[in-house]
Amino acid sequence: MCQLCLGEVEDIDHIFIRCPFAQEIWRRLSWWLNEELIRFSSVEELLKALKGWKGMLKKVTTCIYTSLWCIWSTRNNWIFDKRRCSVDNIVEEIKTQAFPWISNRSRNMTFNWQKWNVSPMKGILKL
Repeated sequence: MCQLCLGEVEDIDHIFIRCPFAQEIWRRLSWWLNEELIRFSSVEELLKALKGWKGMLKKVTTCIYTSLWCIWSTRNNWIFDKRRCSVDNIVEEIKTQAFPWISNRSRNMTFNWQKWNVSPMKGILKL
């Protein structure tokens, strides 16, 4: 049984894609990133799409991978430590974790944390 929604049998696609908890995270990230992320029906489909998106910016793919990690971490925190976390907190955690990963790997760009929180496309400026 899925520990995040208590509604379905837990499998990889449910945890990361079909779970209402995960879907709400993807919905909010889609709005923040200005990218449609809720159209996938499986993790495999999502990962294949990431490889195929030639024009996809590294900041968007980094946010997607960070999201997968945060969903998994949230699930484990609930199962092993009985620590619940809201969707709002998870989305903020994704933003917080993705920002240094992207800013430390990018050359010739400057990063603004306040603008990043509003929209990652506005939070990164080319020098």
